[in-house]
Amino acid sequence: MENFFENLKNWNNLTKDEKRQISDQTRKLFNMNIDIYDECFEIYVFTESLKTKTVKTKIKPEEITMEKILKASEKVEKLLNVDTKDFINIAKIIRKEVNLGTYVSSYGLGIDTLLLKEEHKQKIRDYLNKNKIEFREEYSQASLVYRFIFSKNKDNIIKIKNII
Repeated sequence: MENFFENLKNWNNLTKDEKRQISDQTRKLFNMNIDIYDECFEIYVFTESLKTKTVKTKIKPEEITMEKILKASEKVEKLLNVDTKDFINIAKIIRKEVNLGTYVSSYGLGIDTLLLKEEHKQKIRDYLNKNKIEFREEYSQASLVYRFIFSKNKDNIIKIKNII
């Protein structure tokens, strides 16, 4: 275990293959799905319906400790209590608006980037803003998905649930 954390401290000096091996080792060591990137690490789980719940940290690999991994895994457990079915209605509406591959996830909505244009993103922003939904946006790590990440605060979830 100590060797594992030592390798993380030297993260910036490792090759791509060594980094991938450490990510694989992390999954086995902690029996969790953990992806380690240069700027952060993510922990994710699959629900019974095979939806993904993810916690993305701002912790760099060289700063990872056992305590930080456990704290992030507790956040994942809390995320499991956010039901993705709350986002289905809004996903259906947005799918009609932009006519693109849209899916529901624990963070909100994911949009396939293959045919995505700025005008599509703007239509979605306009719809979310019109309904006073708090959100932020980002590309997935490989830029294959554009994410609309909904705030998980109680008022925002209520607004999302009330969209028909």
